[in-house]
Amino acid sequence: MLGSGRPLCVDVNCAWSVDFVEQNRRRLETLDLAWLEEPVFPPEDFLSLKRLRGNPSPIAAGENWTTARQCQDAMAIGAVDILQPSITKVGGVTECLTAIASADAAGVSVTPHSPYFGPGFFASLQIAAARPTVKALEYLFVRPEAWLADVEGVRHGDTVAVSQAPGIGFEPDVEVMQRYRRP
Repeated sequence: MLGSGRPLCVDVNCAWSVDFVEQNRRRLETLDLAWLEEPVFPPEDFLSLKRLRGNPSPIAAGENWTTARQCQDAMAIGAVDILQPSITKVGGVTECLTAIASADAAGVSVTPHSPYFGPGFFASLQIAAARPTVKALEYLFVRPEAWLADVEGVRHGDTVAVSQAPGIGFEPDVEVMQRYRRP
């Protein structure tokens, strides 16, 4: 049970076809999704993504696009309602900022993809904080055996505090690194 006011997002991870989505549109509509993420393969099938926008839900994609240029091309064709660049896949900070700028210019929402718990998470958090149009950061709520960095120390419920430490704020736990080191 999600509870009142909690959005439900479905991440398909490129497993469906346009036909499948259209055949199941009514069933998906009953879920009242905040977004349907990466419904089709290949992830850069911008025409199919555009075709599915709003039918049945807003379309989110971008975590598997590997350059800002792909994000710009997607924005130019109107492929998505929500852009989800992944800082570790899109080419780092500069490429991610370029991708976000293209979404801003197109009037597209941005929710960076960040299922990371190390430098990728902290860099994504810094970018999200630096760009006022980014309203949310995709994050995995998990309980791993150990944390590479103090992610839980900056998380407060469903919000995350931006580190004021130098750089991106990533401070690895050396003890955890030693414990899980491979010979």
